[in-house]
Amino acid sequence: MLQHAVREIFKESSILKNASTNAIKLVNYFNHSNNNLVTRYEPSEETSSKSTELYLPTDICQIIIGDLFWSRISQLAILIKPYCGAFGKLQIDKAQLYDVALSFGYFIKFWEQNTDQFLSESIISHFEKCWNNWEQFILLLSFVLHPKYHLNKFNPNLETINFVTIGIWLDYYYKAWTSEKPTKLLA
Repeated sequence: MLQHAVREIFKESSILKNASTNAIKLVNYFNHSNNNLVTRYEPSEETSSKSTELYLPTDICQIIIGDLFWSRISQLAILIKPYCGAFGKLQIDKAQLYDVALSFGYFIKFWEQNTDQFLSESIISHFEKCWNNWEQFILLLSFVLHPKYHLNKFNPNLETINFVTIGIWLDYYYKAWTSEKPTKLLA
């Protein structure tokens, strides 16, 4: 889900996609053993042959000296950082379903506060499509059954989110998972 959301940033913003492409080009260039800036060639004082001087390729120089590139990379780093945090949290062994639901909510809030309204609306629309394709009630149940959250994280003005509605879904999933009819809703 998050991989698709990151990919969506690049689909919606050709400027950021171009910046990431140039960043990858720089990384590939400097990762090549022959192009390492740390290894510095200093010709001996006896020879002054110009053929021994090292030069960066023009396309690499243009990327490095471009102010626009660095501002776009900074912008991209700001946008990607929350995704890195979520990836880190969701990929550990102790990640729970409510962590997934919290990530959805966190990203919606993050993008609502973003200054690029067009990009934000596109990304939020993508998250809403993802949310609609998921088993939403399993994620919602993970909140209700969590001792810290219960119904606290839900909008109190929504009449459809209550213990009666949630109880119906608890009953449904209990039957689906255990093939038994529950005798009581919560112990």
